[in-house]
Amino acid sequence: MVDISVIIPVFNAEQFLRKSVQSVLQFEFIKEIILVDDYSTDNSLVICEELSRKYNKIKVYRHPAGHNKGASAARNFGIKMAKSEYLAFLDADDIYLPNRFGAEYNLLPNEYIDAVYGALGIHYHTENGLKNFRKMKKKELTTLAKYVAPQELKYVLVNMHTEFGGNNYFTLDTLTIKKSLVLAVGGFNENLRVGEDNEFNIKISIKGRLIPGIIDKPIALRGVHDNNTLLTRKPDPKHFVWSELEIWLQTNVENEEKLKYWISKEKDLSLFIIENERKSFLRKVRNMKSLILKHPVIFFNYTDFRRIVIKTLGKGLIIKSLLRIKELIINIFFKDVLTKQFNNYYFTRSEKQLPPNSKLISN
Repeated sequence: MVDISVIIPVFNAEQFLRKSVQSVLQFEFIKEIILVDDYSTDNSLVICEELSRKYNKIKVYRHPAGHNKGASAARNFGIKMAKSEYLAFLDADDIYLPNRFGAEYNLLPNEYIDAVYGALGIHYHTENGLKNFRKMKKKELTTLAKYVAPQELKYVLVNMHTEFGGNNYFTLDTLTIKKSLVLAVGGFNENLRVGEDNEFNIKISIKGRLIPGIIDKPIALRGVHDNNTLLTRKPDPKHFVWSELEIWLQTNVENEEKLKYWISKEKDLSLFIIENERKSFLRKVRNMKSLILKHPVIFFNYTDFRRIVIKTLGKGLIIKSLLRIKELIINIFFKDVLTKQFNNYYFTRSEKQLPPNSKLISN
């Protein structure tokens, strides 16, 4: 078996980290496990150091920037420190299954193969994780529907082959790749906080020869829980996958005009969707503003306010955002108007109940 370094970016993963690392330790041929703590605020670093004292192949680092930089930067630093010819990746709340490297035994000795990928399954750490994930995704196996030749993979990953349908892609947890190919595409894009793995996979499919391994059953499991970034992260319109890919293609890939054209159209479509979602949200907030202005007392009653937010913005809204939405409504629309209307509304009904000289709202 070839030498493999497994890179695990770590941020606030104290609940899952030991199990994740143990899933890698089951493979004796793994040369090293690189844990890059991204300045966790829980006990993750303590656990990393504890594991490194127990197992010689575990190495612990913190990003030299001195502060949280995100998973891409953590992976890039791990890549820099890795000593093996091949790399594999794992998120700190995910696990490898016993068949994780089953295909690599036969495929990786072939010098013409740059990487092998497989299928990812799901493990639910919490009931809320289960409910939220199933709202987002219908399939619990992340994989390609059928064998794809290396020269065609890039077109499948950018949705050009419609016969494959949607959601045909692989994930980092299932990828084993030559370090030389990772360096050839510049590692992971640190501008991206959402979709950085998909962008990376498209880049390596353009520059290298990727072969499917086990794609009909999972070789690793994604851990889904209440704080999973898959459920909480939102794209930044200034830096999202298609716009970053378009820039990269201009300077790193000759020809491939059809691919460049398609990615440009995907970028335009994504921007259109983001802008319309923003307009839709603002329109809903304006509707909520009108409702609260008619009945301002509900704004100061949490139960009523929560009910109105869910009714107006939808059940998908995270309840933790309620106070932030209050602030948004106040700052953008009607702080002064609301204050005056509420004072008029409240004092005409409750003035006698207030202590002398008390003031309900200060401008």
